[in-house]
Amino acid sequence: MVDPGWVRSPGALAVAIICTLISTALSLHNVHRHLENWTDPRSQRYVVRILLIAPVYGICSCIALPLGSNAIVAETIRDIFEALIVYTFLALILEYCGGDLACVDSIKHDPPLRHPCPLCCLPPIRKDGRFLRLCKQVCS
Repeated sequence: MVDPGWVRSPGALAVAIICTLISTALSLHNVHRHLENWTDPRSQRYVVRILLIAPVYGICSCIALPLGSNAIVAETIRDIFEALIVYTFLALILEYCGGDLACVDSIKHDPPLRHPCPLCCLPPIRKDGRFLRLCKQVCS
């Protein structure tokens, strides 16, 4: 078990900063490569957004680490960006499927989605436009 006092120590902050610098450098390198080879803007814009999660998350975490309970602003920014990335990932998957309409057309003939146990008593979910809209609402 990790000593809780170590999390607030200068050593922990140093490790966090080093890891953040490495992940930021790698992410920015990949973003730069995508911008250099901008051949598919519709999907690459989602990829670039997803690649920016590492620097934003790392920087916000490094700011929040020494602040303790006063880090609400940094944690809120980090959590909002994380939610944006989850939605962006869904948009990227839909883009790879050919868009919303193509996705709905490909899944509308599938059998309804049954709930796993212990929710098996709930009615199955039909895979149609409402299902896709529900997925988008859950992600946003």
